[in-house]
Amino acid sequence: MIRTFLLVYLVTIILILILVRTTNADFLDSRRFSNNFLKVATFDFSDKSTANEGNLTQFFNVSAVKAGGFDVKTLRIKNEGSVNKSKLKVSYFYRLGSEVFCNDLNLKILKEWAIIYEGKLSALTLNLELNGKQNEDFIFILSFPENMVNNSACSFDFILEENSVNELFSDTEKLENFVSNF
Repeated sequence: MIRTFLLVYLVTIILILILVRTTNADFLDSRRFSNNFLKVATFDFSDKSTANEGNLTQFFNVSAVKAGGFDVKTLRIKNEGSVNKSKLKVSYFYRLGSEVFCNDLNLKILKEWAIIYEGKLSALTLNLELNGKQNEDFIFILSFPENMVNNSACSFDFILEENSVNELFSDTEKLENFVSNF
């Protein structure tokens, strides 16, 4: 009985499949649109020396610093992609050495001769908007306090994180730094 039922069921399915024509409408759906524009953008920035536009990896590398002294470095942010507007976040990351010594260092950042950051290096978090394809030049002044810890060194990074305005694209660069007073 069950065998007969299965045989009838199988024959019915086979007849239905033979008699019913297949259609590709279940697998393909297409529409035509006109006057559409698709633009693909690239997003990349680089940290360059302002003197020769060479790539930077090490930024401050200072030994035997004196109390009350300072060092000056310049940085050029260059838009290497096709996205015109972006946001740049500059932050500090302690790596190793005397954290007390690092925390005593002061930083001043200038853009177009205007001070955009002035304070402790360890408190650095700076958010900027970058426009267009032009270069963005910055001056970093690292100063050493009068009462700094003796025979100390520290290593830290400047982290440069750039995001497109719509935050679909991002790029991160790291500038390594070393400072010692011996």
